[in-house]
Amino acid sequence: MGRTKRFLAFLLTVSMIAACIAVNVSAAEESTASAATTGNSIFSDVKDSDSYVTAVGILNGLGVIKGYGDGTFRPLQNVTRAEFTAMLMRTLNYGSLGSTSAANLPFTDIDDNNSDINWAIPNINTAYDKGIINGYEDGTFRPNDNVAYEEAIKMIVCTLGYTNIDASGTPWYGQASSLGQTETPASRACIAQLLYDSLDVNIVERDNLTKKTILSDYLGYTKNTGIVSSDGVTGLDTPDVDLNKNEVQIRAYEESTGLYETYTYKTSDDSLKKYLGYQIEFYYKNDGTVRNLALYVLKENDITEINASLIEEGSSNNTQIKYYKSSSDNALSTVNLSSENIVIY
Repeated sequence: MGRTKRFLAFLLTVSMIAACIAVNVSAAEESTASAATTGNSIFSDVKDSDSYVTAVGILNGLGVIKGYGDGTFRPLQNVTRAEFTAMLMRTLNYGSLGSTSAANLPFTDIDDNNSDINWAIPNINTAYDKGIINGYEDGTFRPNDNVAYEEAIKMIVCTLGYTNIDASGTPWYGQASSLGQTETPASRACIAQLLYDSLDVNIVERDNLTKKTILSDYLGYTKNTGIVSSDGVTGLDTPDVDLNKNEVQIRAYEESTGLYETYTYKTSDDSLKKYLGYQIEFYYKNDGTVRNLALYVLKENDITEINASLIEEGSSNNTQIKYYKSSSDNALSTVNLSSENIVIY
């Protein structure tokens, strides 16, 4: 089991460092990755083309990371050890659980007179109590130092339960240093990507790999991918749909039944209805009777609009549609239909 856990932890570490490298390049070169749209507010300095835009939007919507009063996120700004500890504890929904006093902390550089980091003491207390942070050999925690990539990775790996990292021949951060990331400060964009990537990782408890994840078992959200199936007037499943202003219907695969099913979700974002037929990745909470939609990301959708009067019915079938692009066009155009296509009349 120990060998397996070391291997899993190494894979997790490698994937996280790769994410940091990608983020760093993207921030400098203005990546042209496809845009992602979220249901929450967007920061003025995070572009739709940035590779970390989805991570920032989702984590902000989940209350894990926050922006600044001027509407910025400051993605290239470094993160202190105190700030990262707070982000990590908010990821676990532990943000306000720890003691506000530093009396029981062993770190010589943190006490109740540290006015600049008093806000982080509850998070530091919680992280220490859970064995996620240990500090340095000289007894300090260095809360205002920049958190390094490998430090952030180690804390996330420990949080997920993958503690048996083989550190033979390297410092305590194990395999991370061998990939050239030693002592490199982590940016806010990188930390956002690392935390986002950890949400769906299966957690290890008592040396056993579980089906638990941070997203579902700590934050209480379910993530799924589906199709917006109604705009409040008509729908993909039935021609007449009567929805309230704060409701939307989504058709998605349900693991519990193994079927594609349509559910009504409560939402504060009424604009989602305009995306009838679009595929979305969405996050919701279920209290047993009502599904509350928290936020969503539009997936890459290939939308083709055809005037119904220009469709050549005799040449069309269930695998393709033949149509004229305009009333003066003499040549037929073809749309090939995949098995997962959505056709709306």
